[in-house]
Amino acid sequence: MERRRCAALEVKDGSVKRAGKKRGKEKGISPIIERVPNAVTSPDQLWEDVEGRRFSVNRSIGTGHGESKLKEQIEKDTQSKKISEYIYDAVSSWTVYHVHDTSETASMRRFCSVADYTRLRPDAGNIAPFLNFLREDDEKTYKLIVDAVKPVAPFFKDFSFRPKNRNGDEVLQLEWTQEGSDYPFRPNQLSDGTLRFIALATALLQPDPPATILIDEPELGLHPFALEMLGNLILQAEERTQLIVSTQSAPMLNCFEPEQIVVVERHEGESTFRRLDKSDLTAWLEDYTLGELWQKNIYGGGPVHE
Repeated sequence: MERRRCAALEVKDGSVKRAGKKRGKEKGISPIIERVPNAVTSPDQLWEDVEGRRFSVNRSIGTGHGESKLKEQIEKDTQSKKISEYIYDAVSSWTVYHVHDTSETASMRRFCSVADYTRLRPDAGNIAPFLNFLREDDEKTYKLIVDAVKPVAPFFKDFSFRPKNRNGDEVLQLEWTQEGSDYPFRPNQLSDGTLRFIALATALLQPDPPATILIDEPELGLHPFALEMLGNLILQAEERTQLIVSTQSAPMLNCFEPEQIVVVERHEGESTFRRLDKSDLTAWLEDYTLGELWQKNIYGGGPVHE
């Protein structure tokens, strides 16, 4: 049986194009601590350079806390301050994009101040001013987002930005045009899946992404073809930032390599995390995709009865 592979997107000359069966680079989720100032990491321990001398870092701030003790470590100027500062700054910049709400009152469908463009908000509520800013300040990235949306919504031509004055503030709504017409459609004339894909594509292609992006079940409401496109946007984005994506979608799993997948299961009341090893699945992968193997519960990730 031939393995079905994920269709790829190729970023070239400022545009996004399909690139046949090209696969993403084999790369797993990056460790949370990638680099500490004046320190280097080895596979099993952390070292710190102090005045030219190397010292092994093996410190603990305890376990079982209701809240993180990082900020407390920084304020007390403890021995772990330098490492705690790095971790605290990194974790504080993480962004969880949650764009499940596409109801009529969803923030993505409402008006938003033109001035709210500094960063894309977790619910993409300011997506209109954010895209408007990219169109004016970073045309290349703006075009990448538009070109990423077109294969998923072939009728889509471009976004339309028409500021309105409300209570002394200029506001925008996510309007758009379709091929063969200049009539501006409103966001309530986009399907839930198309609106979610626009938000996720914008988050993944933004020019200055957070240190870590977290996305929960991005497959909700998306067509299988859109899932393939989204999978490859994730593969491209991981070259610029760390991504943690949770999914229960077989088509989404087909976009990745075994080493990129961490299986989460419940064991004796606790969550366990296990990264797949390609060598354990070599024979299976000759006839089945990763998504099919997950559906057959070959490598776990299914319901657990305790």
